[in-house]
Parts: sequence; structure tokens; C-alpha cells
Amino acid sequence: MARKKADRHAKSSAWRSEEELRYMDNLRGSLDWDTPEAVYGRVKRLYELHDDYREKSCINLVASENVMSPMARAYLGSDLGFRVCDGPIGRKIFGAGVQYLEELEAICVESSRKLFRAEYVEHRLLSGTMGCAAIQFALTKPGETVMSQSSNSGGFVCNGPIGPAKYIGLSVADIPWDSEAMNVDMEAFEEAAKEAKPKLIILGAMITLFPYPVREIAGVAEDLGARVAYDGAHIGGLVAAGRFQDPWARARTSSW
Repeated sequence: MARKKADRHAKSSAWRSEEELRYMDNLRGSLDWDTPEAVYGRVKRLYELHDDYREKSCINLVASENVMSPMARAYLGSDLGFRVCDGPIGRKIFGAGVQYLEELEAICVESSRKLFRAEYVEHRLLSGTMGCAAIQFALTKPGETVMSQSSNSGGFVCNGPIGPAKYIGLSVADIPWDSEAMNVDMEAFEEAAKEAKPKLIILGAMITLFPYPVREIAGVAEDLGARVAYDGAHIGGLVAAGRFQDPWARARTSSW
């Protein structure tokens, strides 16, 4: 009996898009995979092309992807960048050899608390999507509703219906947006919030030109028994430096 030919995509093909499968097939035919030098040469060339394009040929307008400081770059390329340091501060799982990194963690937490004028800080999340997932898992239950800014008006995809909410089992309603004022349409928002009855309202976007009406939104949330989260991924540095809206200072409500 002839053996069935192995599917090189295995089970993953069930959730990969046609575009991704096609891209990977094209890539497989573009390199000599039996020659490590060829693969390494292409990786090195892509690195050079990327740096040349991002640093010399375009202006980076996304705040979170702007220019990393020389000190941060140097630290990222040192042993610190790949050292395992599991466990909470003061009680590391791998305690031997991480005493200096542990103190750096503690300094990071305390400095962040002071910079953002926050009571609590968690600094170990690996990506924006994981951060959004953590907030949504912590503050909602399956079957509940979240309100967030639509990606059509500049909102983060990971706060939308195809982000973590999809896998938590949440419904997502759009925060009404005034495209002329480039801000929340408060009158429409109040009506939409009353209808959607969200348990969590998430502010924040890839494009944040003006301060949000945080206090007003928090007031609506309080009336509905909802929580408010502020995703400041792209403007965090401006908030810390006091150059943009400080959401904590503006909320002044128990629902925050």
C-alpha cells in the first residue's frame, strides 16, 4: 500500500491564508536550502536592505517604531538581550547569576511607576498583542462586549474583532468616531455605549492626534458599570515626558 505524501504544512494549513501559503511556496523555490551560505547570504542582505531603507530612505512617523537610543541598542545586543530571568523580583526561579539583571528589572519597574505616575507596573509583556490580550482576559468574561476604536479610524487591530477578543469569546463594538475632529464623537458614543453595554472600553490608536475626552468617557463607563483601559503604545514616551495627555490625571472616576 502506497504511503500518503506528507503535507509539509501539516495541520497549520487549516488556519493559514492562501496568500501566506503561496508566499512560502515561492520562498521555498527562491533559495538553495541545501547550501547554508546561500541562506545566510540572503538573511544578511535582507538585514542590510531593511536598515538602509528604514534609516536612510524614509521618515518613521510611528512613535513606537521611531529611533531606539544608542544605549538601548547596545544593551539589547549584549547578554542582557537573551538572558533567562524567570520569576517575580525578589524570588527568581533561576536565582544564580541573574542578581544584576534582577536589580535592573526592579529599577525599570520603579522608574516606570514614577515616569507614568502609576501605582502598579508590569514590564514583562513581549508585544502589543499580548498586552491587549492580558487586559481583555483580566477585565472581561466570554460573552461580554468590548468597545474600541475601529481600525478604519486608526485603532489598533489587536483591540478589534480579529484580535484577542475573537479567541476570548468577546463581542466588539466600535467607538463612534468624528473624522472631522479626529476624535471620539461623544454624543454618538453615549448612545452606542448604552446600546452595546460594554464591560470594557479601550481608548488608544495608532494615530492619536488629539487628547481623548477621557473624563467624559470614564463617566459614561461608570454609569454602565464598565472599565476603561488606555492603550498608550504609540504615545507612551510623550505621556511619560508630560508632552501629551496623562489619562490617569484626567480620569478621576472609580471606574478607571
